[in-house]
Amino acid sequence: MPSLSFAQAKVLLAPYFTSQGPTDPAVGAAINFVNERFISSGQWKGNRFIKTFSVGQDSEGNYYFDTEPGVESVMKVIAVDYSQGSPQGEIVEIMGDWYPFNDAGLGFLPPEYAGDTQIIRQGIVKPQGGVSVSNYPGVNADYLNGDYTHNGFGQYISDKYPDVSSTSGRYAILKDSGITGSPNWAFVRNTSDDDTSLLVANDNTEFPWDSSWGYGVSVVNAQDRQRYRVIGRVPENRTMYCIVRRGYVPLINNNDQLVPSNRNAYRYGIQAFNYENVNELERAQVYWQLAYQSLNEEAASFEEGSADQVDIQTKAFSPSLIQNLI
Repeated sequence: MPSLSFAQAKVLLAPYFTSQGPTDPAVGAAINFVNERFISSGQWKGNRFIKTFSVGQDSEGNYYFDTEPGVESVMKVIAVDYSQGSPQGEIVEIMGDWYPFNDAGLGFLPPEYAGDTQIIRQGIVKPQGGVSVSNYPGVNADYLNGDYTHNGFGQYISDKYPDVSSTSGRYAILKDSGITGSPNWAFVRNTSDDDTSLLVANDNTEFPWDSSWGYGVSVVNAQDRQRYRVIGRVPENRTMYCIVRRGYVPLINNNDQLVPSNRNAYRYGIQAFNYENVNELERAQVYWQLAYQSLNEEAASFEEGSADQVDIQTKAFSPSLIQNLI
């Protein structure tokens, strides 16, 4: 299935929703409602992907890694050790947040615990700051807790753009490794595709948008993240190679990509959304079923070459523990 951008989706789906055309803001809102429902309701094509995470330490010495916007949860993990020359990987089990509290369990294990590697889901953690950014090549988003006063740079922004606030979804302060000098703080203003500029903190110089960066910086409100504690190895410096479940991120800019991208599913989804809005729930259900049927058929075709897998807990059946009973 070809990719589907937000702009393409608005043109394609507007006739099923409004007579005002794709520029009607309600079209984008409806697509976001349908997209969130699709992403959160099943494993469709594109709803899982591979992601790597580096392990950090909290103030108490516990090893952990956090997900990021666009990742709902971690499904499976391979801890990869690159320090031995050739990478070595260990499949690691993910335990639920109830695991330390089980009556028959081990309780809370200290940071220095050494044993079988396990990853324990800690639940939701709140990120710092008000906004984050995605789809901006070469730039690492950083949280500044809404502080726009870095070396006087914030005053310059406030004077030039009085409507800037730490909670605005159109603005973010970024750290760009491509900007030389100190401090390396840049400010992206993204009000529309043709009104986007880069401001550099070094000398408060405003640069025009470079087409090589690509349009449509996706600035979104900071999202909750899942935290996973890693125990069993000290120090834990391996890379966590994970298969993850996609999380919903609001579609904002015209080049934001829809996942899943099945056009028929969105057509049925928009029609279902229409009927729900007028309390025609039975008719809405018919169209939701057609939408999910389209997604299921696409997923079945996409997964056709995959072999079924059987999970076996090998650690419980180490050869040294098997006794000859004859």
